[in-house]
Amino acid sequence: MIRVLLFLLTNNFFTYANYFAIFILLYDTLVKRRLVIPKIRNITFFCLVIASLSFMLLSEYNGYEISTSSFALKFVLPICMFYIGYTRGLNGFNSWKMDVIVIMFATFTHGFLNVVTNRNTNVLLIEGRQYQDIYGGAISATLQNLMFVLSSALLFYFLIYEKNLKFKILGIFAALAGAYGSIANASRTLLYVIALVFFMCLFLHLILKYSTFEGIVRGVTVACGMIIVVLFIMWIDLFGIQEWFAQSALGQREATAVASSSVSQNLRWGYASDILKLLPSYPLGNIPYAHYAHNLWVDIAKETGIIPFILYILFCVISAVTVITYLKRSNFDREKVIFVSSIFVASILVFFTEPVMEGSPMTFGIFCFVVGGGILSFKANRNIISIFQNPQQISV
Repeated sequence: MIRVLLFLLTNNFFTYANYFAIFILLYDTLVKRRLVIPKIRNITFFCLVIASLSFMLLSEYNGYEISTSSFALKFVLPICMFYIGYTRGLNGFNSWKMDVIVIMFATFTHGFLNVVTNRNTNVLLIEGRQYQDIYGGAISATLQNLMFVLSSALLFYFLIYEKNLKFKILGIFAALAGAYGSIANASRTLLYVIALVFFMCLFLHLILKYSTFEGIVRGVTVACGMIIVVLFIMWIDLFGIQEWFAQSALGQREATAVASSSVSQNLRWGYASDILKLLPSYPLGNIPYAHYAHNLWVDIAKETGIIPFILYILFCVISAVTVITYLKRSNFDREKVIFVSSIFVASILVFFTEPVMEGSPMTFGIFCFVVGGGILSFKANRNIISIFQNPQQISV
């Protein structure tokens, strides 16, 4: 039942994500645990709560008009997802891993159905390269691609480590379909994420399997070999791949691209720099700047100033430290290293390149689920208390 609700929640089924989050909390508290509440004694969770509260209060102070749905997704959902992830993580790694795979298929399904529905749409002719969302309204190419982050990140895991053949095939298909979806809506970010995370996993796999030096040598060799194979395929134009790419939305966009659209000269870096320069003059946010930086932390600073900016950075830094600590305590189990690192690194890369909290707070909520469950709960205090037995001791 929990996994069905998790699927519907992260799929944002008919835009009812907020309701499914409430259903999960009620089911977990009333039915699953019968009013027995786990303690969460961890600085990461405390930091997230304070960050969310400061973000909420300063948004209200600055007079932003926020709908009820956006309010819940931006300020409440991350805390709820952390708690849900924590309670699910108490069941152990394998159970939590299955939860994450369910979430992956949920987000992928939404994104893939959008690709299929808009298959005859030329996004280059639409301002903002928008798709029609299957659940109503429009969705930009940037936010559409965020639905493929998990499936793209786990490509190496499904290729090498997944033992269930059905999941392996579906996982590889989801990763490749996500890459196709990125090309179809003329976006490059997801392709970079796929490549960077895949090669990171390749090196980690080889380093952990062999010695550090031998693993690096083997990794460089395999990576160079794969790059040569790809270049050779492009050179001989296997299956007419050059013409196919040239006619795709991304190929057409690249053919007319200007220098400022390249990675090194992308305007987003300039937007982020401008906002950070204005931040000391607007410590409480509400910075009068026309553009978003496409950066989780800088966009939060633009809206609400220095305090949430620092707190959300701190939350991610402490989470990273906790990831490393957990993997160390697991004796660097290869499967756990690849699975956890893939998701974590892909999420951080996206935080640096997309307006996550403004456009897709569910992406940040899923990250909180991962941090709360897959990482923290393995070393968490497993003592639980009943609100009937000693309610005054309930703590987080």
